[in-house]
Amino acid sequence: MSSEAIIDALRNRARKFFSLDAPADADMADTAVDVGAGFVPGVGTALSARDFERARREGDALGMGLSAAGMVPVVGGVARAANKARQTEAIVDALRNSKKFDLSLVEDGNKIRDYKVGSSTVSLDARPDMVKLSSLRTPQAKRGQGSAKEAMRQLVEQADAEGVKLMLDASPLDKKTSLNRLVEFYKTFGFEPTGNRINALGDPEMLRLPRKRPE
Repeated sequence: MSSEAIIDALRNRARKFFSLDAPADADMADTAVDVGAGFVPGVGTALSARDFERARREGDALGMGLSAAGMVPVVGGVARAANKARQTEAIVDALRNSKKFDLSLVEDGNKIRDYKVGSSTVSLDARPDMVKLSSLRTPQAKRGQGSAKEAMRQLVEQADAEGVKLMLDASPLDKKTSLNRLVEFYKTFGFEPTGNRINALGDPEMLRLPRKRPE
């Protein structure tokens, strides 16, 4: 990461930390910083006052009550932790309910959609009865950092949630990618060969049926 990117990230973190308006893009890291700082004498009281104003602006009566309690000595730490627990739960719920990919099917023909997940690019081909993973590309200099795995994890989780069938052609995009390793990679995410070969080299077609989530 460049020095400019690091500076921008620190500025964004500081903006969210001191803003009297609850940041819409708050994440788990922001919450962790808040919780840790909240137990520092003096700082915790100031943060509780900030959270009180944020809750007031949002009409959050419970948040106002917990923030007010957070400014009281002795009980303040417990109240602040309880308030952050509420905020953390809201963030987790939002992350779980967010949709990274558009897996809607098309009535006729097909439609290509591209998405970025970290350093990887996911190309999806929506069809009448399934979504085909056309390609999963990661620059060679960025490989081994986990972005392809994260992209696949997000894709299959959303496909399961929406009951969407996935298909792909396991075909290496360059000479540095082993076909066997590629097939095993997709198998770890629930894809299985259909028995069809997509070319003269014998590259397999693979299919993944949606799985039911545990109740």
